[in-house]
Amino acid sequence: MFLVIDIGNSQIKFHLEGETYYDLSSVSQAFNAHLLKYNGSIDFDIFRVYIVSSRKSLNADIKDDIKFQFKEIQKKHSLWFPIEFNDELVEFRNQIDDIYPELGNDRLIKTLGALKLFPEENIALFDFGTAFTLTLLNSNYYFRGGMIDIGFIRSFDLIGKYMEALPSIDYRRLERFYFDFASIESDEFSNTELAILQGVFSRIVGTINEWKKFASEQMNNPVSLACGYGSKFFAGYVDHLVSDSGLYMSAFQ
Repeated sequence: MFLVIDIGNSQIKFHLEGETYYDLSSVSQAFNAHLLKYNGSIDFDIFRVYIVSSRKSLNADIKDDIKFQFKEIQKKHSLWFPIEFNDELVEFRNQIDDIYPELGNDRLIKTLGALKLFPEENIALFDFGTAFTLTLLNSNYYFRGGMIDIGFIRSFDLIGKYMEALPSIDYRRLERFYFDFASIESDEFSNTELAILQGVFSRIVGTINEWKKFASEQMNNPVSLACGYGSKFFAGYVDHLVSDSGLYMSAFQ
C-alpha cells in the first residue's frame, strides 16, 4: 500500500488507494478501513509515502512536518510496518528522456502515469490545476515539450482582484451554465457575470484547440487526456478524463 502527498500551489491533496483526501484527519480515518484487508496478512512490509510537489522548491520544514504527522498516524493505528518516504523521485524522473531540470515532479509523474494507463500511445496531458499545463510525452518515454497558462479556476480570482469594475465570481456557478452557446439569447450576453464566465471558458477552449494542434505537430496521433478539478468542464474537448489519483497510482505501481 502507498500514499501520494500532492503539494500543489494552492492546496495539499492525499491520494490513497485510488481515493483523494484533503486533510490528514480524513487520511487517518481512511486507514481504519484500508488496514482491515491487510489484517493478519504479510502482503507488504513497507508503507510507501511519495511526496510530489508542483512548487519550485519545497521547504525542508514542510517535509519534516509531514513526516512527523505520518509517524503520529502510524502510532495511532499501531502500524507494524515501517514508513518509507520518497520525496526525490529520481528513479521516476530517470524513466523519461530529454526532460529539463525545472520540470515539476507533478507534471512528470502524472504524464508517466498516463503512459502506463495508455501504453504504446503518445500522450498530451492537460492539467487543470492552479496553473493550466500541457505536457507531451511520446510512447518511447521522450519528453516532447509543454506549455503553461493561468489556471481556469484562478482566472476568475484574477479578474475580480485586478479589475475593479468587474465582480468576483464563484467558479462553482459554472455548474449552472454548461456553456451551450446555441441556447443563449443575445440579450443574455449583457449580463456581466455570464460574459465573464463565457469569456474565460472560450479562452480555455481556444487554448485547448491550439495546444492540441501543437501536440499533433510534435507527435503522431497523440491521445489527449485531462486531469485536475477544472477538467470536467472540458470533457468534450479531449479524448479522456482521468483523475489525479488514478495517474499517481498508475505511475507508482
